[in-house]
Amino acid sequence: MQADKQQLLDATQKRIRQVRWRSLRLPMIVGVAVLVGLVVLAGVSPRPSLTANVMMMVMMLCPALLCMFALFIVMVVSVFGMNKVTGAVASPLRRVESLTVTARQKVEEVSDVAAQQSANFSVRTAPLENWMNKAFDRKSTSSKDATHE
Repeated sequence: MQADKQQLLDATQKRIRQVRWRSLRLPMIVGVAVLVGLVVLAGVSPRPSLTANVMMMVMMLCPALLCMFALFIVMVVSVFGMNKVTGAVASPLRRVESLTVTARQKVEEVSDVAAQQSANFSVRTAPLENWMNKAFDRKSTSSKDATHE
């Protein structure tokens, strides 16, 4: 029983080493070999512009890509975080939305009632308004007197 357990642990450790080799070390070694091959090829090339282009690519663009990769990871993580926050905030925002819809409906009802009462008050006080206008307006002088002055 103990031997079987030890064999399983050894097999697992062997698989872990193989996966680590295939997924981490092998691509790194191949990438470095390709870069070294490009540098050697550029050095052997008779055209200096090709050498300059390859060296610029190796010495400037590859490190720039590595730096940008960190920024890319930060952006991906921030998008993932925003997605989580959006999911967490969705139900409270729906509640706030339903409250604002309810408040808007109540405000519309109250403003409709106020407009109706204002219209009714204007209709009821129209005769009084006419009487007040007639009673307190100045009487205009005749047109003959106004033209002579």
